[in-house]
Amino acid sequence: MQKFCRALQQEDWEKWYCYAHKVRMLQLDDDSPFPGSMQLEASVYDEISRTRPSPRNHLLPNLRYLTWWATSAERQIRSMAFMHSNINTLSLRFFDDATHPLSNYVEYIAKRVPHLIKLEVLSDAPMHHIQDGILSLLSRTSQLKALVVPMYFLTDVAMTALAILPSLETIEFTRPTEGGTGDRADVANFHPILLDGAFPSLKKLSFSAHLQHATDFANLPFTPSRLSAIHLQVLAIDNPPVLERYFYTVVAQYGQLT
Repeated sequence: MQKFCRALQQEDWEKWYCYAHKVRMLQLDDDSPFPGSMQLEASVYDEISRTRPSPRNHLLPNLRYLTWWATSAERQIRSMAFMHSNINTLSLRFFDDATHPLSNYVEYIAKRVPHLIKLEVLSDAPMHHIQDGILSLLSRTSQLKALVVPMYFLTDVAMTALAILPSLETIEFTRPTEGGTGDRADVANFHPILLDGAFPSLKKLSFSAHLQHATDFANLPFTPSRLSAIHLQVLAIDNPPVLERYFYTVVAQYGQLT
């Protein structure tokens, strides 16, 4: 664990802001396997908060990409110190923690990062534990173009909520080793409700479901028919007629697949 060897002074902040504007990307990974990786003590963030000249002065004013993969909710909320309206890409780990409610964290993100274009969600918790918080955040990201989630996070409730996002172009999976997978049971009954105008911009879709449920989704009146790519993670082996029916439906409904 790294920490400051002394209290920060005014001249330290003057030096910081000489270079802070040059940083466009910041990544923290508590589980990083790379040699030389290090963690910062909580006292570092407390000292920054205590001594920074003004909360209006962003720590990294030109930051665009923020990745923050902590190992606990307490460490994850430290990411808030770096969030501001110039950020457009977030990769965050979300926790189900009573001491540090997810609702407070997503409320802060929604206010501080209003122009979010890409969001990657990582979590060891199943979707049914954190779904309310995640969907609360997504409902306030009208500019979101890309969403990356664990394999079993796209529940029918989540898909129904995502369908109204006007700019969403891509939904894809995280790497299981980094982002977790979620709980297969959360997507075992996949029956989203799509209304007229659903997924107006969607081009690429990844989701997990049984073949019959995926077929039913493709047959919905307002299924996103302009898809150019589909990645279906099948939950169980099915019989050949069910597979044939799915492929037939995909060909009939998604004429722009490449």
